[in-house]
Order: sequence, then structure tokens, then C-alpha cells
Amino acid sequence: MDKQKKEASSSSSLEQSEDALKMSNNSSNSRLCYLRWTNIIKSVEVKENNTGLLKSSIGGGSNSSANHNKKKITTEETQQQGHSNNKNNKIILNKVSGEAKSGEIMALMGPSGSGKTSLLDILSNRSVYQSGNISLNGAIITDDSAKIKSLKRRTAYIKQQDLFFDHLSVRDQLTYTAFLRLPYSKEEKLDEVNKVIDLLRLHKCQDTPIRLVSGGERKRVNIGTELLTDPNVILLDEPTSGLDSTSAVALIKLLTNLAHDHGKTIITSIHQPSSNVFHKFDSVLFLADGCVVYYGTPKSSLDYCDRLLGLPCPVGYNAADHWMDLLVEDSTNIEEGVTSTSYFDEDTEEEKNKLIPSTENSIINLRQQQEDTEKASKSNEIGSNSNGFLKLSMKKMNNSISRTSSSLHLLILQQAQQNRNEYLNKNTLKAKLITNWNVDTFAQEIEEGTIDITGHSGNTDESSNNSSNNDEAIENKFNTSWTTQFQVLLHRALKNSRSAILTGMNLTKSVALGFLIGLLWFQTKNTESTVVDKGSFLFFSNTFWIFDGTFSAIFGFPSERAIIFKERASGSYHLSAYFLSKTLSEMPIRLILPSIYWTIAYWMAGINPRFDIFLGTLGCILLAVLAGESYGLFVSASVMNFEKATTIMIVFNLTAMAAGGYYIKNIPIFLQWLKYVSPFKPGYEVAQTLAFDRDVPCDGSGILREYCTDGVQTASKEEVLEFLVSEGSIGFNIGILVILIIVPRYLAFLALKSKKGDERS
Repeated sequence: MDKQKKEASSSSSLEQSEDALKMSNNSSNSRLCYLRWTNIIKSVEVKENNTGLLKSSIGGGSNSSANHNKKKITTEETQQQGHSNNKNNKIILNKVSGEAKSGEIMALMGPSGSGKTSLLDILSNRSVYQSGNISLNGAIITDDSAKIKSLKRRTAYIKQQDLFFDHLSVRDQLTYTAFLRLPYSKEEKLDEVNKVIDLLRLHKCQDTPIRLVSGGERKRVNIGTELLTDPNVILLDEPTSGLDSTSAVALIKLLTNLAHDHGKTIITSIHQPSSNVFHKFDSVLFLADGCVVYYGTPKSSLDYCDRLLGLPCPVGYNAADHWMDLLVEDSTNIEEGVTSTSYFDEDTEEEKNKLIPSTENSIINLRQQQEDTEKASKSNEIGSNSNGFLKLSMKKMNNSISRTSSSLHLLILQQAQQNRNEYLNKNTLKAKLITNWNVDTFAQEIEEGTIDITGHSGNTDESSNNSSNNDEAIENKFNTSWTTQFQVLLHRALKNSRSAILTGMNLTKSVALGFLIGLLWFQTKNTESTVVDKGSFLFFSNTFWIFDGTFSAIFGFPSERAIIFKERASGSYHLSAYFLSKTLSEMPIRLILPSIYWTIAYWMAGINPRFDIFLGTLGCILLAVLAGESYGLFVSASVMNFEKATTIMIVFNLTAMAAGGYYIKNIPIFLQWLKYVSPFKPGYEVAQTLAFDRDVPCDGSGILREYCTDGVQTASKEEVLEFLVSEGSIGFNIGILVILIIVPRYLAFLALKSKKGDERS
């Protein structure tokens, strides 16, 4: 009975998907996307962990370490570049080719570390690669930034890591996404949100904060967030992770429906799907150690294993598991008799010669081009003497850059080919699968469009014909106006700030601190002996809340870094709309805490009985807090690292506090500028100018002995401020605070704008 209910629920969800995607069906057919990629090579530099007190490993004397260092030195000598001695290149993707058609769903499969996620990062334009081409609808877009951005705007990339603001509810997350990215009316946006909730069965958790939902529910929220935008290309990284078998099958059925009925181009990485899910894919690309080992239909993949290795999939055994058994690193040696097909037979040398692909020819050509470039540069140098020294220098520089780029490319090709050749000497099933797949012939067939794994031409011609129409269909980078984005982001930021700042703990801190500080300075009298006490009260209160605002702000951008880059990469909003909404949203909420403190401590301490003075001193402290927060935002956006940002702010804050006018009165001339960049001094100066608004009676304590002499009964407020070395008028100091609020925030915006996500760097 329960099984029937689950099947009915799954069937109902799929039927609801027709309604939820009705609008996308009308728009997607005119914007088909046909992706091809050929000979993709991605190399990364692996840095040795030589930081810290112990620079050697616990097994530093091993031979493996020596071999590793020896290999690293060889690479550096070959590269002939200025790379540091702690870097080593590693090939992540090795001449990977493939294609994904509109109306089909393609699976990327392989063991962990085979390069599935790296390939998805490249196809989504979130990662760089060193060699290869990507084409959209038959046109190469590798070096065309306009077409790359066009593809990026119509691509939804659902990553394995689910990144959200945990304080938001599930419905909040989907609603904010809809209002930011859908070009519909308010009612239509809310309707789309409801359809996605129905589609992904999120009713039970729709009003639950995301931090409290299960892993499977978080995954569905992640998928729903991207499906809202009606993308043409959908890339998914392990979408079934954390889902039960029924939900996984329902999700794949949904993706199949999106591809077949709505013309979507879908590429998904998946580790070990069930047999039912495996056979629902239109095509599958198997990877091992960054190399392609098979591309075709799921059914043909089993025939390929049987024909090549003599290892048919056992009856009733999961086909995906069968492939994984062949591709794992410790797969059984062929010599042990598992297969009837001998790998190293009398034709081994002939096979090896065939398997040394045309990459070597490419390397030879590159070397020849490099030699020609050097000859041409020498010729240009000789013939350009009459054109002056500047022209000669420019030619030398351009030729040097050309030779450097060619050398790097040559090195990468050599290393990629060397990695492939190493499998010729390995006696494993995985090695045979890698070496028997002809990457060059496969890439040529992909480039020419002659490969056909399904028996029909698909949407190739149609997609190519619509290429120009597709580019014209994307007119605007964003689907909503800047004003709409700002309003939505401000609403979201206010909700996040309220949840993060106005906590019970923070409110308790403000109340308790205000009460205790009020007791320490309880009802301070207006006499000569209390002048210094009142000044210290003003400086302490000003200093504490500047520190609080500063160190709270440095956690702002680093904590949201991944979400910012994710949303920026998907084209959700202008960065300026996000930055302004975040800074404005935190202002009123962050100022509530010092206001509570000041209201309690000020009246308990009896600083000044006038209410307008209370408001004035409160205002100057709040301005000082905002100035300190601005510095925190600037460092936060510039560094994007908690530890580094904290270190920088400790050094700056303590230095600025020392120059704040309380600890030292005579600052050296060459450091006088510190007074004008310190958020502590102007706030303190305004507060004491307002607080000491009347004459102070002399009581014989000697604090104001300079002024309380010869029978003088009181010291004027001007004399008290002179004793406290107060500098600048109220207007001047407030002007300094306003500048310190605006300028660091603008610099923070520029710093944030210059940042790139790790996956795009």
C-alpha cells in the first residue's frame, strides 16, 4: 500500500512538472543549445605544503618523496619559466571531447577524482583550461567573450555543495530567486514558486529554515532555485546525492522530461546510479583519471566492454556498478586471467605505435612555430633599427610573450601526452580502456559533427541554424531592473541581519554592559575631580562600540563569499545592488545595540542631564560605529579571509585608538595624519565637546590646578576642553566621520568587484 502511495506521489509530481514548465516550453524551443567540446586539457599547479614550523612530512626520508622532488625539478627545467620551486603541475583533464544535444540528457560518469566536476566547471565557464575548444551551435566560442557570456546566462549550474543563507526558509529562498531573476509580474513569480514547491515535494519544509532541513531537502531546494530561471542548458553535479531511491528516480524522470519535451540540454555527473536511472540517459561519457574511456549510449557501453575486454555485464547486475568495477584504480590485472582477451600480446608494439596519437605531431609543429617565431623576431630586430629604439623594444616584448605562451602550451601538451603514454605500461583494465579509446579520431568526429550514437541527427542542424537567433534572444544581462534587485536584496539582507545581529545573546550583552558600566560611573558629579572620569567614560564607550562594529563587519563578506560568487556567476543581480543593500540593511540593525547600551549607561552615569545632549552624544557614537564598520567592510572585501582580516584590523584599530586623543596628546609631526583616518578621535572629540557644556566647580582636587587658582571657583567649559586637548569644532569632526563612512565603503565595493570566485580564477 505504501509503495503504491509513493508511486502515485511520484507520478503526480511528474504530471505537475508539465504545468510548472509550461512557460519554459514556449520559450525554449526557439533557443536550442548544442554544445561540443574537443581536446580539453586542464592543468593545475599543486603547491607543496611547506608552511608552518614543520616543513617536512612525517615520512620525509622516503624514496617516494625523493622521486617526487626529482620529477618536480625535471618539470621546472623543461618549463624554463619563473615558477617557484614549490609548485608542480597536475593534469586534471586530458584531451577530453564530447557533445551534448538539445533534447537529450547526458551523464558524466567515473570514479571519484576522474574529472567530472572539473569538466562541468569548464562548460559553465567557471574554470579556466589550458587547451581545447568549446562550440555552441556549431560556432567556436572559446575566444568570443560575448558568446561565452551569452551561454553563461542561459546555463544553470547546480553544484554539489548547497549554498544558502541558512536563516531563510525554503519558500523565502525560492521567492527571492524568483523576484531577482524572473521577468514576470509578481503574481506570476509567486505562481512559479508554488509550482516548483509542488514539483520537488517541498510542502512539508517550505516554511522551515534551511539550516534545519535534511540533506535531501537542501538538494531539492538547490535544484529548484535554478529551475526557476528556465535555463536552456542545465549542468548538475551529483544531483542525486542525499536523495532516497524514489526521489532520485523521480528527479531523473523530471530531467528527462525537461530534455525530451522542452528541448533542454542537460549534462549531469553521477557516481553510481541505479540500473533504472542509468538506462534513462540518452548518452554517457565515462572518465578515468581525466581521460575519456567511452562515449555513447548506455546500452552500447555494455557492448563496448564485452567486445574490448571480454567482460560482459553479468545478468541482473547493475550496469553502472559494472563500469565502476572496471575503472577503479585497483581493478584486477589482466594477467590474472580475469579476461580472455590478452592485452600484452604480439601486437603490443604495433598497438603502442598506433596509440601514440597525433599530439606528438602537434608538439613538433609547436616547436617549429616557436623556432620560426624566434627567427622572425631576430629578423624584425635587424630591420627595425631605423624605426627607433621604442619600436624595437615593443617587438622584443611581443616576441617574448609569444615564446612564453608557446612554451607553456608546449609543456602542457607534453605532460598530457606523457601521462597517457604511462598507461601503455600498466596491466589493468582501466589502463586498457584509456589507451584503446582513440582521443584524436573521436575529437575529429566531434568537430566535424559526424558522430552519431543514437541513430538520428538530433537537433544539430536546427541548432546551428538558430545560432544567430539565439544570440539575439539574449538582449539583457539581467531579467530585472536595478531598482527591483535592490529592493529584493534589501528585504533579504534585512531578514538575514535581523537573524544574525539581533540575537538574544547580543541584546543581553548590550543591556548587561550598559548596566555594569553605569554602575562603575554611577551618578558622576559635575566637579573638578570627575572631569577625567567623564572623559574616560566617553572614550571607553566610543572605543568599545567601534571595535564591536569593526570586528563584526570583517565577517560579513567572507561568510557570504561562496554565495556571492555563486549568484554573480548565474547573473542574478548587479554587484552594486547587492553591496548597497547589504551595507544599508546592517546600519539600522547594528545601531540598535549601542543605542540600548548608551540609553542605560548614559543616564546611570549622569553625564549630562540635558536630553538634547544625550541625543547628540548618541548620534556621534553611532556615526563613529558606522565609520569603524566601514573600515571592517573594506578589509573584509579586500582580504576575504577571517584570519588575515582579523590580524589587519587588530593592528589598525589599536594604532588608531592610540592616536584617538585620549592616550597621547603630542603625536609626532610625521604621524599627525593618523588623527584624521582614525574613527576613534572625531567621535570622542564631538562627545566630550557636547558633554562638557557648562562650567565645572573647583573642589581643590588639583585636577584643574592650572585654572582653579587665586580663588577661582569654577573652570569654564572652554578651559575644560582645553585641558582635555579637544581639537576641531563639532561640524569639522562630524564631517571627518561622514568621510570615513563613505570612502572606505566605496573602496570596499571596488575591492569586492575585483574579486573572482575560486572556480573562475
